Amino acid sequence: MLPPVGHKKRIALISTGGTIEKTYDELEGVLDNRASVLDVVLASLQLHGVEIVRVPASIERVLRALGLPTVAPALAAARSPPVQA
Repeated sequence: MLPPVGHKKRIALISTGGTIEKTYDELEGVLDNRASVLDVVLASLQLHGVEIVRVPASIERVLRALGLPTVAPALAAARSPPVQA
């Protein structure tokens, strides 16, 4: 059953630029964000009564919004020079 005209459900899709958004360039041998696979997949869907709104965000921002630990402190520690004893 389709919803009445003008009554679309909105879904926010948080996009962090991860693997699903990358494409593989065979000539250069690299995985890159030149063209988003996610855009192609979303464009091919037939979603009656549904509007998808993409919200680009960093993974750090998403983790903070969910109240989960972020990876920034661990990355900073890994990049700092080792402590000499």
